[in-house]
Amino acid sequence: MTSMVGKCAATSGLAMRQERQLTHKGKMAQQQTRRTVLLGTALVAASGATWLGWRMRSNPLKNQEPEVNQRLAQRLSLLGARLGDPIFIRLFKLSSNLELWVQPGGTGPFVKFHDYPICAFSGELGPKEQEGDHQAPEGFYRVEASQLNPNSRHHRSFNLGYPNAFDRSHGRTGSYLMIHGGCSSVGCYAMTDASIAEIYALAATYLTRAPRAQEKSPRAFQVHAFPFVPSNQALATFGQKYPQWHSFWRDLQKGYLAFNRTQYPPTITVENQRYVVEAKG
Repeated sequence: MTSMVGKCAATSGLAMRQERQLTHKGKMAQQQTRRTVLLGTALVAASGATWLGWRMRSNPLKNQEPEVNQRLAQRLSLLGARLGDPIFIRLFKLSSNLELWVQPGGTGPFVKFHDYPICAFSGELGPKEQEGDHQAPEGFYRVEASQLNPNSRHHRSFNLGYPNAFDRSHGRTGSYLMIHGGCSSVGCYAMTDASIAEIYALAATYLTRAPRAQEKSPRAFQVHAFPFVPSNQALATFGQKYPQWHSFWRDLQKGYLAFNRTQYPPTITVENQRYVVEAKG
């Protein structure tokens, strides 16, 4: 699995973080009309497969760091939570921030656990469109245990799942877009090793925890990647400068606001090449 991060190779220097450095090379792709569930449950079809529904290349809990888990357990207990509880992640390019939320006990609304600084990302405001454009993705993504890599050369990593159904409906290409350590990136979101150790531990313990009786599909958590905090003012400002992404960012804003209102990650589907957001909770 170490080779999975090859296309997100290390480079030196931090990514551009200020709006004045941002330019865009946009293009619109093919028309396609269809409805597909993006973040719903998936069927486990492989004969003889376990409940987790994947052929593991490596144990996601390999190379665990006991001191990290101990530190996390102590901090989670202050929120009434524990290792293995559900998590939810939001990324913001412009402010270089990763929010990690937890659901204490697996019931009730999510609460913020921590803000982690994004050490580096590559590219500009706007979504990834094609292999090799060095853009970090924007959109709504889903992470399962099969996407975790405990053997990453960037300390720890997990695959965002780009391209998702929305990206594919626009003909977008690319692979192995990660959140990883190492503090340098081409096309991914890079964290410090200390940060990714905590984020990965929270993800791995949740995704590999023994399933509840009602769970019939692989466990997963959502990652929502935004260009900036999508306030109306920010959308008006950046929408004027990047009109090709204004409607796309408006749809991302719906997901942002749905979670803010309910503190539950919304259900995301794709219809007519657009995200459709349904609030939960």
